[in-house]
Amino acid sequence: MAKDIIAMSLREIDRFRIVQGVIQRDLTQIKAAEILGITDRHIRRLVRRVREEGARGIVHRSRGRASLHRILKELEERIIGVVEERYTGCGPTLASEKLLERDGIRISKEKLRQILMTSHARRSLTQYASLHMIHLPSLQGWL
Repeated sequence: MAKDIIAMSLREIDRFRIVQGVIQRDLTQIKAAEILGITDRHIRRLVRRVREEGARGIVHRSRGRASLHRILKELEERIIGVVEERYTGCGPTLASEKLLERDGIRISKEKLRQILMTSHARRSLTQYASLHMIHLPSLQGWL
């Protein structure tokens, strides 16, 4: 009999042990719900899933799947290209507004910021600050 390896977080392992306690009647559903900070109705759902699926019933079913909110690589590359070409001096808020207004690309300012940070398209803070700072001569000799 081949054994499956299930990746579980420490929190899921604790949940599994508590649900096993409910199944073995060492714990009541209400006490288990209090320990886990969930409702007794949810405990009943977990107990049913553990009886049907074993430890796999505790693990979130979306684990290992790609996010439904992800941006396709092609679109991400297009966004980086447009921002580097047309909106280099803009921050993520203005760039996201211009992407929607001029290019028809809807993206939140936060997601745009994340994309630019991971692509290293944005200048470092010191490079950005040096472009916008006024450099005054030293006053050391005057005082």
